Amino acid sequence: MVADAYRTLAEEGWVEISHGRSARVVKRRAPAADREADDLFRRRLRQLVAEARSQGVSAKKIALELDSLAKGITS
Repeated sequence: MVADAYRTLAEEGWVEISHGRSARVVKRRAPAADREADDLFRRRLRQLVAEARSQGVSAKKIALELDSLAKGITS
């Protein structure tokens, strides 16, 4: 099972496997998002925010969480 997971990651280009030795994570650049990906992200984020607001989460709390998340991504 674990071997299958490593094999899949290697096929997808995420790890390099030295047979019988080790697996190493491959440094990859994040792909640039196209307009369609940006639009999908925006729609999904707006839906999530609307759902949170409908459950009583404050706009301030949402903004703080998004800011914290953004800082964690860029660190």
